[in-house]
Amino acid sequence: MDVGTRSYQHRTTSSEAWAAAADLLLGARCAGCARPGRVLCPACRPWTLPRPRLCRPDPCPPALAPGGTPPYAGGDYADVLRRLVVAYKDDGRAGLAGPLGRLLAAVVELACGTALAEGVELVPVPSSRASRRRRGRDPVGDLARVAARELRRSGQAATVAGRLSHRREVRDQAGLDAAEQAANLQGAFTARPRRLSRSGAVDGPVRVVVDDVLTTGATADEAVRVLAAAGWPVAAVATVAATRRRWPQPFRW
Repeated sequence: MDVGTRSYQHRTTSSEAWAAAADLLLGARCAGCARPGRVLCPACRPWTLPRPRLCRPDPCPPALAPGGTPPYAGGDYADVLRRLVVAYKDDGRAGLAGPLGRLLAAVVELACGTALAEGVELVPVPSSRASRRRRGRDPVGDLARVAARELRRSGQAATVAGRLSHRREVRDQAGLDAAEQAANLQGAFTARPRRLSRSGAVDGPVRVVVDDVLTTGATADEAVRVLAAAGWPVAAVATVAATRRRWPQPFRW
């Protein structure tokens, strides 16, 4: 996996360069350590280098259990990486989409393995209408688009498909345990049914559900279940980070 992730480690886009210049001009601070300067300083940037691995929450929801759809994450949802994700989602630090999206691309690469050569379709977990109004954007959708662009730069056929949408509003997941999150999300998503060929074959690119953070797995479980029921089977789940308490050992940096 070292070779597959090297191309994602230090790439900086022209838009990020402009954002960095604007940060310096406007007196911005690093989202990871609050030092004056760029949105992500050199000392905090290593926290966005990919360390992807397979993870399963404990307890594990049915769709993510062994024999089902495997979930992967790029790092611990803790320390600097947690601060970066929170800053990106809730503090308006949209410039972090670049480094976090590249981390997500490396997770997708590991999740797909050799099947990536067939092409990959990233399906972002949708933001609720209330969340979009509050944030003025779709953070996970933006990360998916950055990840797809990075995969295409590496020669992979990658697209983003908004196959999921909210059927109803849900409660804020913060503070809910695994059972409460599952109940909160049950029936929350919907997906347009797939039109199969006359032979009933289900071909096409490898499909991966993407999200920012894996906690109990309830969101990913519901997304995978709804997509499969609509005729869109999912090969893997890829997230930027996973809560540390779900891991037998922390990531090594």
